[in-house]
Amino acid sequence: DGLTIAVAWGSALWETARAVRPGGWAGIEVVQCIGALGSADSPADGPAIAQLLAQKLGGRYRSLHAPLVVDAEDVCRGLLADRTIAETLDLAARADVALVGIGTVDPARSSLRRAGYLSATGVAELRRLGAVGDVCARYFDATGVPIRAPIDRRIVGIGLDALRGVPTVLGIAGGAVKAASILGALRGGYLDILVTDREAAELLL
Repeated sequence: DGLTIAVAWGSALWETARAVRPGGWAGIEVVQCIGALGSADSPADGPAIAQLLAQKLGGRYRSLHAPLVVDAEDVCRGLLADRTIAETLDLAARADVALVGIGTVDPARSSLRRAGYLSATGVAELRRLGAVGDVCARYFDATGVPIRAPIDRRIVGIGLDALRGVPTVLGIAGGAVKAASILGALRGGYLDILVTDREAAELLL
């Protein structure tokens, strides 16, 4: 009862929300912690996940009414200064639990690449800077140190430092392609609980 749950987006989180057994708890609030895909009618987008999870838990949800990545840094600063967006991100940062996916810089499997937010050149640049993966679209290297890439200044969403302040961060990702990014996320201290599969776990070990 009374939990605030921050959620990102992605296919793993959508399947998680679908798998949750319906129940009634008092005072549950589900809040988006990063902006939406916006470019496609995808059930794996943040608003759909937040709404579904809130319905399953008998609570309410709060959407972050902004795209994940905007075209210009000044636009991003303006959106982050907007009262409604600032309040939503502040609520996400004060959540009790955060549900996040773990992204990869593999060009064929990058969620931001598939969503159109990154070009092939953009993914290559991230790899050149040492990025191995991302959590909430914030990239880090193999040791978990954040990568200060140009795209980072155009993202509407929770930062890694704020995410670390959430008491329980539950990361969901699997497959060999995600092993390096999962390891970076663990080394960076961004996850408290990891849900993964045997293939990724064996590579991590």
